[in-house]
Amino acid sequence: MLAHPKKSGRVQIRQFILSILLGLTLWIPEALAGPPLFGAEFTFSSDALQTAAQGQGRVVNIAEVVAAQVAMRNILQARCAARGDCSIQILQNGYGVETYRVNYTDGFWFQISTDPSVVEVQTNPNSAENIERLQNRIQTDIFDVAADPAVGIRPFEFAGGGHIHMGLESTFGGDARLFRNFMVDFVNHWELASGILSTDHLNAPPIAALKDSQRKEFINAIRDFDEGKIKTIEKLAARVEKRVLRETPSGWAPAIKYHAMVLTRIISSKFKPSERTIELRSIRAQRSAKEYALITKLFDRRVAFLRSHNAFLELEPFNDLARTMKNHEKVAAARFRTYVEDSGLQWSDYQGIARAIPSEVMAAAPDSTSDRSSRWKIKLIKNKNNRTNTCVVREFSEAVNLFP
Repeated sequence: MLAHPKKSGRVQIRQFILSILLGLTLWIPEALAGPPLFGAEFTFSSDALQTAAQGQGRVVNIAEVVAAQVAMRNILQARCAARGDCSIQILQNGYGVETYRVNYTDGFWFQISTDPSVVEVQTNPNSAENIERLQNRIQTDIFDVAADPAVGIRPFEFAGGGHIHMGLESTFGGDARLFRNFMVDFVNHWELASGILSTDHLNAPPIAALKDSQRKEFINAIRDFDEGKIKTIEKLAARVEKRVLRETPSGWAPAIKYHAMVLTRIISSKFKPSERTIELRSIRAQRSAKEYALITKLFDRRVAFLRSHNAFLELEPFNDLARTMKNHEKVAAARFRTYVEDSGLQWSDYQGIARAIPSEVMAAAPDSTSDRSSRWKIKLIKNKNNRTNTCVVREFSEAVNLFP
């Protein structure tokens, strides 16, 4: 059936106006950004390793952990010799502790290291697409080797973590607005660090769980960026690290390390531009290579989604997260579903990813895809400098609000 001419014209005019509003922004240097590259930090432990580590402080190479690390190396050494597709290189990390890098003939590698009470495996940077292609290898040569009876370790719920590094250049390509929007989006979606990917507010609290003074400093940093007082990724990251991430609820030191999002590798002169990353710490130890592939795909698609909204993403008001957490499961599940579906992904693939929220609650999360266009609103905001910014905001339905 043909659309009514007048109605069709109104739709076209509305779409044209929205395209102009979304275009009233700085040029995005997309040519500088490839697909985002992700580096993993898989961790594995056991009850025996946890017991052995008690009273050892922050020692990274207790004998029992080293024994598990060497056992993994031995299995992989035999596999590499039999298959002929990899070799093992002996290195030393920053602590002067021996580590083992498994190098593959196609360029992929991972490194078997030790950390307090866990064996940690780091991978070289790869795109989400490549990670999906390498999923079987990551499963068989990392997760399955760790689970071998000769090693006896597994992803542990309350030790280590599944921290993921996103390459600064590959993800943002120098686009400060995209970086700003990614941070704001991550802060808006407090549920990622509060029930979905993690629940550890001692090790990796979201900004929503910090003191009111720290949250106000984040609001001020975003306001100063939007008013043109901060212009670069490095300056914005330095401001947030210095004034917002200065404290953590646990009191652990250094405080700037123990947050849901860590920015140190962006700012520090120790790292080359190609080595600079944004570290997402509020991710528990992945249970499998498939889960790792799903999470990297989620952040890959989220970056693409944010890039498509060439405007300022509005920072949602901070509320009392501690109060919300008392009965937050339905809200967290519903908000996460919008995060997944707005990113163009299938809810069925991510419904089982949260271990801290009952499966029946995740299954009952309301569908956010119907009439999605009416929920994303365009605003024109005039700041103190009388400069007008285009802003885009997700208006959640009543069932998804922080305080319904």
